[in-house]
Amino acid sequence: MSFEGLAVEYSEYLAGLGMKKSTTAFYIKDAEGFFSWVRENTGADKLETGREEIEAYTAYLRSLGISPATEARCISSLRRFFRWASMRGYIYFDPTLGLKQPKLIKKQPEILTQSEILSILSAVDKKTPKGLRDRAMIELMFTTGISVSELLGLKAEGVDTRKRQISVGEGRGRVLKVTGSALRSLKKYERIRSGSADGSLEEVFFLSCQGRKMTRQGFWKLFKSYAVTAGIEKDVSPEALRHSFAVNAFLSGESAEEVRKKLGHITKSPTLEYESIASGK
Repeated sequence: MSFEGLAVEYSEYLAGLGMKKSTTAFYIKDAEGFFSWVRENTGADKLETGREEIEAYTAYLRSLGISPATEARCISSLRRFFRWASMRGYIYFDPTLGLKQPKLIKKQPEILTQSEILSILSAVDKKTPKGLRDRAMIELMFTTGISVSELLGLKAEGVDTRKRQISVGEGRGRVLKVTGSALRSLKKYERIRSGSADGSLEEVFFLSCQGRKMTRQGFWKLFKSYAVTAGIEKDVSPEALRHSFAVNAFLSGESAEEVRKKLGHITKSPTLEYESIASGK
């Protein structure tokens, strides 16, 4: 039996675990890539493979210059498939048992300087409704430290410009102060915030040009476009705004507990990573 003969059944199994379609696609693609390589290099078109083939395949991937993270994902994909195939009785032995994952070096988050933030904001056209929205979103992330998910999920009822605060998070959540330029940008967008074609408004505060909730991909694209226009050479994502907020908070003399609460971290461990960056360690 070949992998192709089980691809549909395996896809249904992954979907049954509640995985996103994109995640399922990665698992299928990684497994397909492995069995295609085995077929081309050994002439065998079957599920039964050994540790030697897997190690040879990962060595081949490394020769192509893939990152340790990508290699780790491929191994994880193969491990999941072979475990499933073994449980279903399609193979007698799981060749990934005891297979080691490559060591991953944790990448330090990209931090933007004050001048880089100003350059990005200068790239935004403040004369258009879209520009007013984008500037408010960027400034809000940088001055409050909220995550992209919290920004895109921010409810209209959670924005109180009169009290100069926003409410984010589920359950108890947290209330964050908004001041200065970020508050002014928030007020400007609030005044021109429009609804969808039928005149209704989504419950979220920041709306797409179609009057709907923005997607992570949509916000990522617009932020990257402003960064490129601003001449930022760093490989930054919107989360760099949150990282930069945290580091600046420590540089301003705030305690780890104060920063932890603002970021919404449950434990201090991730917060202390920013303190380490701020201290230059």
